[in-house]
Amino acid sequence: MGLTDKIGIAILCAFVLFSVVRLFAAPLKLAAKVLLNTALGFLALFLLGLTEPVTGFSLGLNFFNALTVGILGTGKIGAAVIKNLSGFGCRILASDIRENPSLKGLCTYVDNETLYKECDIISLHMPLLDSTRHFVNAETIAKMKDGVTIINCARGELMNIPDMIRGIETQKIGALALDVFDKEDGIYHENRRDDILSNRDMAYLRQFPNVIMTQHMAFYTDAAVQSMVFCGIEGLCDFAKTGHTETELV
Repeated sequence: MGLTDKIGIAILCAFVLFSVVRLFAAPLKLAAKVLLNTALGFLALFLLGLTEPVTGFSLGLNFFNALTVGILGTGKIGAAVIKNLSGFGCRILASDIRENPSLKGLCTYVDNETLYKECDIISLHMPLLDSTRHFVNAETIAKMKDGVTIINCARGELMNIPDMIRGIETQKIGALALDVFDKEDGIYHENRRDDILSNRDMAYLRQFPNVIMTQHMAFYTDAAVQSMVFCGIEGLCDFAKTGHTETELV
C-alpha cells in the first residue's frame, strides 16, 4: 500500500458480475428452472446423491431444511449465496470481520468456533490474505462436525491441501467440492490433455468419490467477462475524472 502511494498508482478491482457468478450453471436444477450458483450447485450434487460421502451419511433432499450451513465471508458473493440459500429453509450461520447489513434476518453471525462446531456444510467466500492463507487446516478441521461437507469457490490457497486429504482419508470430511485449487496456475484454463501434471495433490484428491472438482470456471460466462471489462474501463474513466472509483482497492 505504501509503495502504491509513493509512485501514485491506484489498484482497481474489475468486478465480476456477481449475479452471474452465483448463477453459474450447475449441472442440476432445483425447483422451477432455477439456476444454482456454484456453491449451491455443488451442494445439489451431494443432496441428490450423484456423489455420496464415504461415511455413508446421505443428506437426502427432503432433509435440507434440517441442515445448518455456515458461510465464511459475507461480501458480495457470500451474501448472494446466503440470499439464495434462505429459500430452502436451512439454518444459516455466517462469520466475517464485519456484518453485512443487507443480510439482516437471513443469517445469524457467530464466531468461527461456533460455526465449525454447529455446521453440517461450510462454504468459503473469503479473500486470500496473509491472515486467511491455509485458513482451513488440520486444527480447524478437527473442530468441525464429523462428516462435514466443505465447499470452496473462493481461492485454493485458503485450504491446506495435505490436511484436506487427510480429512477425506480419515472420513472427518464427508464431502468436498472445489472450484479452485492451490497451485492451479498453469493447469486450469490451459490445454493440458496430453501432458503429465505436476500437481500430485490435485491428481490424488480428485479420485475420491465424495470429491467434486471443477476448473475455476464459475466466472467464465459471456456476461461475467463483459462485466469485468466494463467495470475495468469505468473504473479507469472515474479515476481519470475524479481520482477515485467505486472499485478502488488501494
